[in-house]
Amino acid sequence: MKHKNMEKIVVELFNLLHRVHRCRVKFQKQGDMANVEYFILVAVAVVTQRRPEGVTMKELADMSHTTMSAASKKIRILEEKGLIERRTSKTDRRNSYITLSEKGKAICEKERRRKNDWLLKVISQMGEEDMEQLITLSNRMFDIMETLEAEDSVEKSEGE
Repeated sequence: MKHKNMEKIVVELFNLLHRVHRCRVKFQKQGDMANVEYFILVAVAVVTQRRPEGVTMKELADMSHTTMSAASKKIRILEEKGLIERRTSKTDRRNSYITLSEKGKAICEKERRRKNDWLLKVISQMGEEDMEQLITLSNRMFDIMETLEAEDSVEKSEGE
């Protein structure tokens, strides 16, 4: 490929990734709920499907890449909004498990349906075949990006 064409592709790819990010941010916006709060609700929902007793504060902090203090503040906000509940562990009173309240479950389900409906409209307008091709090519691109990222990490750690 010609150098100018490669530069054009790089610019178009950056623009595309930026548009995807903007759409994702708008897509995830939950009225007056911050994205981090909604992420925590979804994380609690996912974990409690596998483990009904709930998720620990440490697990939530790890999943949201925040400190225990920041996660605790978000949990307090969600608790005040009546979206989650805390239960003390029966085996270790120092630990508490976080689960969704009925109101929290209803919000997660409503948002899941809303997002599913929106994506079905996108697929319908784009066509299943084109969408499958987009998914295949995107997965291939991200596999390459992740491999290169891992190689860069190894090179950086070896250089230190």
